[in-house]
Amino acid sequence: MKKIRKIVQCGIVNLTDVKENLLGREFENLQRFLHREKGVELYSANKQQAERYYEKIKDGKMYPVSIRKDLIDIRECDSDVCDYFVKIPVAGRRGGVNVPVNTHMGIEEGWEICESKLFRKNGRFYLNVTVEIEVEEVEEYEGVLGIDLGLRNPVVSVALPSRKSDFRGREIKQVQSKYFYLRRQSETGKGWHRRERDKVRDQLHKTTTKIANYAEENKLVVAVGDLSGVQNQDKGREMNRKLHRFPHYSFR
Repeated sequence: MKKIRKIVQCGIVNLTDVKENLLGREFENLQRFLHREKGVELYSANKQQAERYYEKIKDGKMYPVSIRKDLIDIRECDSDVCDYFVKIPVAGRRGGVNVPVNTHMGIEEGWEICESKLFRKNGRFYLNVTVEIEVEEVEEYEGVLGIDLGLRNPVVSVALPSRKSDFRGREIKQVQSKYFYLRRQSETGKGWHRRERDKVRDQLHKTTTKIANYAEENKLVVAVGDLSGVQNQDKGREMNRKLHRFPHYSFR
């Protein structure tokens, strides 16, 4: 077994004005601290992390708040408000600020939470949570399993050198279409998001497990196509909705 690290991308949602101000103050004070401004109010551990990681500071660049792994607390949410609640240490509130987040993938029990980063983009806050997981190490491979992610055919895998092809992921599209219809038919549209998320995650887990088992049985290394810009394409309103909701990054 070997340990690998991956990043769980989190969007901070449904912030109250008070919590948004607390995060904003911590983030902005970090920038001031990095530019050698004295007397800045910043959580002590966040200040230590900044001194540890940020040596050369560029003018005009905004740096994320680096959060130590022992200071971040993540708990699953039982309602439709969000996926998880994350407690982030800030100078402005004793005990930190508890914020709701939606993630691009589930955080499983047994994963070790490592250093995380809080950043702001286009006026919104995001959190990148680094996790460490154990995977089996294969010393020798006999081929490659190439995977391409799209929308018409969500997951296409081609094994080399055999050239065997498989088309997967249609169940995810069906789940998303079903719950989109149910939200449109209900008066408020509430109550369906969490159910859809759980169904999508279940189908995603089944799909990736089948692919992983096939790759392991045939000693194939998995190569996933480049996803940069995949959800920034403009294909019309209906296609854009489907494209942006499909969990491409969760799959990867």
